[in-house]
Amino acid sequence: MGIRKINDIKVRDNNIIKIVKESDDMYENEKYAYNLLKENIPKFIECDDNTNTITIEKIKGTTLKEVEITDEIIIKLAKAIKKLHNHTNDGKVFVHGDLHKENILYYNKQIYFIDFCCSKYDIPEVDYSALEIHVLDTKEQKDLFYRTLGINANSDLLKREKVKHCLNHLTWATIDNFKNINIKSKKIIEENDELLEEYDFDYLGLIKLNNSEKIEKLVSKINDNLFVSRSKEYYKKKTYNELVDFREELKKLFPLEIKKAFIVCEYMLNASYRIFYEDYKKALNKKTNNIEISQKCMEEDVSNIIKCLKNKVIDTPCYSLKKINDDVYIENRLIEGDHKMLLYKTISNIESANHIVCPLYSAVLIGPFFKALHGVDYSYVKFGVHDQNMKELYEKGKIDLYNISINSNFPSNVEIIDGNIGTGLTLIILKELFTKNNISVKTGSLEISYEYMNKTKDFSIMKNIDYKTYVSTRYHTITDDLVSTLCNNHKNYIRKLRSYGFQNQFLSDIELLYNRGQSICEMNNISFDSIVKYDSNFVLSIDIMNKKIRYLEKYPIEKAISIVRDYPKVNIIDLDRFYGNNQSLEIISEIMKVKKVRVGGGVRTKEEIQMLLDMGAEKVIIGTHATPELLKDFDPQKIIVGLDSIDRRTNTVVNIPEKIRLFEPYCSEFNYVSVQHDGKALGGDVDNAIRYSKLTKNIFNCVGGISSKEEMNRLKNYNVGCTIGRKLQEGYFE
Repeated sequence: MGIRKINDIKVRDNNIIKIVKESDDMYENEKYAYNLLKENIPKFIECDDNTNTITIEKIKGTTLKEVEITDEIIIKLAKAIKKLHNHTNDGKVFVHGDLHKENILYYNKQIYFIDFCCSKYDIPEVDYSALEIHVLDTKEQKDLFYRTLGINANSDLLKREKVKHCLNHLTWATIDNFKNINIKSKKIIEENDELLEEYDFDYLGLIKLNNSEKIEKLVSKINDNLFVSRSKEYYKKKTYNELVDFREELKKLFPLEIKKAFIVCEYMLNASYRIFYEDYKKALNKKTNNIEISQKCMEEDVSNIIKCLKNKVIDTPCYSLKKINDDVYIENRLIEGDHKMLLYKTISNIESANHIVCPLYSAVLIGPFFKALHGVDYSYVKFGVHDQNMKELYEKGKIDLYNISINSNFPSNVEIIDGNIGTGLTLIILKELFTKNNISVKTGSLEISYEYMNKTKDFSIMKNIDYKTYVSTRYHTITDDLVSTLCNNHKNYIRKLRSYGFQNQFLSDIELLYNRGQSICEMNNISFDSIVKYDSNFVLSIDIMNKKIRYLEKYPIEKAISIVRDYPKVNIIDLDRFYGNNQSLEIISEIMKVKKVRVGGGVRTKEEIQMLLDMGAEKVIIGTHATPELLKDFDPQKIIVGLDSIDRRTNTVVNIPEKIRLFEPYCSEFNYVSVQHDGKALGGDVDNAIRYSKLTKNIFNCVGGISSKEEMNRLKNYNVGCTIGRKLQEGYFE
């Protein structure tokens, strides 16, 4: 717990004299607040900057700690907060920052706020969260407060601020009040921390949990509160009846908080699918089977997973698998690579489907997801060109549509959607089979192996797919390696993930894969609509030094470039040229073969700009040496102008608005570089970047010191690009 300096507070001549000892910043905050505000505060008398002393009128009322909190007080409090937040600056509101019962006075039926040491411009949820934790004791009071304000009491932003506020107060709590604060804080943190966020999802099962209680055997702890949601238990080979019993045992774990419920539902689904696959093979051979039972269980598990994705608590599952008389070890076909959030988001966007046909094995979950989300019927076909010489059997005429499906009555229009395609041959052959039976077909895939297509330069399948996506299946090539790592030494799991380019603090794994597929398509002049959309303001800035990518020197150049390729936009800064050494054109050229990039670093002449554009640079970045004369002959769409906050040659402050007016006609994009913050990774000059961005119609990016996803998201709210360099390279690339 922290130790705080105690301020001196004295009463003299009906005035309060407060000497702020905590910090000069806190004194300035308090002085600013009393000069700014005119209502709901004591009268400001005077201040002394030499001694950090503030004198205000003494209010004769009592704190909210000493009065009964009535509906009348709640309504007046809401209205007073609304007035406080009417003061705005650069899109933010003025907040008190430390509202609790002892900082709010009630006198003559009016609300008065005191102690503005923590005041600042921020989001209003900062104050709402504090009031909800410290003042609003009942649900009825909370509802009345937010109803008076006319805002949503359950927004994700408010939930996050409540958790943040609790953690701050636990840090500063004294021994005497720690217990009471801890009880309420723990409840709020637990209520909100167990909700599933998109960043909880990883292709291969990483998830954050407070603890593993009740699911210890199902997860592998990596460190602190990070777990792999599939332990060795997930990969055990089991008999038919062992899987039946296993799923029943899993049902007994409910009720569970949402994250744990998601993990258990994934295990249950894996058991249901493996049983269903065995039942399907029996059904094709017209043997006695339990396929209706196992399919119903699989559908229930999918439905429960979707409930978890929607952050809805699920009841104990209803359906049970059925044992067989002659128990057998069944094929160990695990649902490994299927990313449930990808399935959920993608299939949510395809609403016009009539009847889904799913090729076993990679598309096993697509049908149940369609049924749960849209009520669309589906069927399976036991076919895949990578299994059991299916292509050869088809070419010999030994495969008929109705001997690979147990559905004998397809509708006249179907959609065949596969999970992961390489050559697309499975879709081609299945389309031919259905067409021969006078059934109209559309095809699609949720993931496509652009890696494979790029190697073979065969993109013909893309012309014929009706439902396309940019998401690549790169993770399929590393699954076995990661499973082996997990089962032998799970502590190395994250290290192995990172070596393949996963686990980025700014972009999700899906976004990284999406951008990889997109970049390959761009380099091969392929353009089509994606069924998955990622609109990121992220820009990766990498340095070239001594002919290598900085922080990736230990990797072979092909591996280093493949990591760089995963990002939506990439700035290359050639430090070799910047410092007057030989240019690193060879490595820049290699990067350009697989990624459209923007290049800068010491660019001084028209000849250098033209050379970089001729090499294939998407845009050229010109900073210190930019002049209208240098840029006037180039297409503005090909130019980015760097705006340094401080002139690096003269060490004088730069007039950024003047620079924007000067260069706006000559470029399409600005990089605002806060020299004071650059290279420190301790936080960027976000406020000024947002302010300056409003002065131009051009694309605007913030560069220098950015260190958190919160900064990136805040910039995105104002359509400002977020350029990350050192923070990502020293942490993630390591």
